[in-house]
Amino acid sequence: RERVGLLAGRVRVLCDEKGKPKHIPDTWPLRVSFMILCCIMIMLGFALVGPGLQSLSQTSTSTRKLNRDVKDVGVQSLLILETVRRVRWNIEDLNVSELVKTARDCPNAQNNTFTTDGNIRDTIANVDREFEEMKRYLNETNFESVQSRVYAVLDGTETIDVALTALEKNDWIVRMFIMAFDVTVVFMFLAACASLSGKIRAFPALRCMTMMLFLPIFVVSVALFWMTAIALGIGSLANADFCTGKVDNAGPEGTLAGIFDLRGMNRSNSAMYTSFEYFRSQCATRNPIETLYVYEDQIQRGISSATAFLNQAADIGVDEITRQCGSEVTPIIDSISLVEDNLGMLLGALRSTFELVSCAKLRPIYHQALYGTACSDSSNSLAILFSILLGMAA
Repeated sequence: RERVGLLAGRVRVLCDEKGKPKHIPDTWPLRVSFMILCCIMIMLGFALVGPGLQSLSQTSTSTRKLNRDVKDVGVQSLLILETVRRVRWNIEDLNVSELVKTARDCPNAQNNTFTTDGNIRDTIANVDREFEEMKRYLNETNFESVQSRVYAVLDGTETIDVALTALEKNDWIVRMFIMAFDVTVVFMFLAACASLSGKIRAFPALRCMTMMLFLPIFVVSVALFWMTAIALGIGSLANADFCTGKVDNAGPEGTLAGIFDLRGMNRSNSAMYTSFEYFRSQCATRNPIETLYVYEDQIQRGISSATAFLNQAADIGVDEITRQCGSEVTPIIDSISLVEDNLGMLLGALRSTFELVSCAKLRPIYHQALYGTACSDSSNSLAILFSILLGMAA
């Protein structure tokens, strides 16, 4: 039955093909439910541009801070590598072994202090030994490979910075989309109110816009919410799986340990695994760079020997040594001075390396990467955004 007329006082009975009255279902519960749903959608829209984007901004800030720390370590590493490269270039053509032959080459080898003094000969031999050891280490170490890896890390941080900048600059797209969506929902709410009151025919423009514009926008928006919620759900599950770890080895460190184990990496064949174990144990296990401490001692001994030789030569006097030897010894002394300078540069680079990879320097970055950015800020942001979008899509 349908009430008709100006005051709706008359009743028109609608019949089917067999002449029986049609049963018109009561649709007001659906309309009321849809109105409640519209209110919820509007609130979720405000939640998305409020707490949702705020959590995303917090994750972006945390990632930028981590990026800056990693970039700082990378730049310092390149400076150290540049110092080592310069030292290697300086000593490439230097042959300190020629100094050992001074006693044999001097015309007055048997009658001068320079070649007969045992202390001076021992000093020259020590300089030669430490210098050759340093040169061997520099030639055997593939610093170019290390440098390329550092550049790869810096390129990665630069890519992340670009992505974060684009995300921060374009968050207005999300705000504008939610604003348009909320306006659509408001008009659909008004149309539902008019339909519930039976006065929808009094607003033909609203009815037409609802059918032709707002309803398609609403359907497309819900479909986008579903796709985004599914993507965030997959990301959230992957993040949770990484941060949960194994049953017997919980946490993100357990996940990393499992990855290393699958790839057959251990302390005996992987410096990366040794470094991971070192920071995981809060620097209680073997230091991955402890082998470099031997070179520090050798370089220090080389500097001491070179300094001792220069002091001894200065005590005798270059002119006196030249007179006694019968040949010019200034190039020899200059070579020893060059060795001393480059050994000093190498020692400075080595100690800078110790400071750069120290527990106090890298442990906070390691902890922030795993337990801050990856398993706290990112997890919270993914969970909040997934929950909001799932509510809007459902």
